[in-house]
Amino acid sequence: MACPDGDRALAELGGEGFDLVITDLGMPGLSGWDVARAVKELHPGTPVAMVTGWSEQIDPAQAGKEGIDYLIAKPFRRQEIRVMVATALGGKRLHSA
Repeated sequence: MACPDGDRALAELGGEGFDLVITDLGMPGLSGWDVARAVKELHPGTPVAMVTGWSEQIDPAQAGKEGIDYLIAKPFRRQEIRVMVATALGGKRLHSA
């Protein structure tokens, strides 16, 4: 399911769980940080990936504390997303893909 902004994503997350949440850092309304924290509050076991053009400026350890399990740098290749999704759904945690 795709959502146009963080507020809509949180509304969708309120009712059901998801296998994986992929969020952008910068979005209208809530940021990707806000979405990640809310996901972990509502569904602690759900992996969260953040896509951002600022990944080099984000400390992976701090991102993990904020609820981010995977950082995906823009621009990315489809294969990077495939590997991250396979890893996330396999239950492994990385802090970069």
